[in-house]
Amino acid sequence: MTSARAPSSLKRRLLVMLLGTVAVVWLATAGYSYWDARHEIDELLDGHLAQSAALLVAQAGHDLEEIDVEHAPQLHKYGRRVAFQVWERGRTLRLHSANAPNVRFSPRDEGFSDAVVDDRRWRVFSSWDAKRGS
Repeated sequence: MTSARAPSSLKRRLLVMLLGTVAVVWLATAGYSYWDARHEIDELLDGHLAQSAALLVAQAGHDLEEIDVEHAPQLHKYGRRVAFQVWERGRTLRLHSANAPNVRFSPRDEGFSDAVVDDRRWRVFSSWDAKRGS
């Protein structure tokens, strides 16, 4: 005796295909949205990093010779995640945050870079003052 197989309903096949297509499109859209949001957040944080560096350069550029190596206080709970260093002519460390190491974050003199110092990953922005003194 041959087994009689119930014929597949056209509605059922169309529904499965439609739901599968919607799921794939939804997953692709979610993946792209995640990637795009990460990119935009990285750009925004890089902008804040560059702006903070510009403020540090503007403030520290005048009195650098008078500063002995100094640790800046931590003023906010997220301060541990942000560190800075002010170097005189790229050779003498003059000012840095308490969580910053005593070695340069990055060998790059200008611009953005990624560095690993003491097994910690850092996003670094380097800049000079107008006289290229700090």
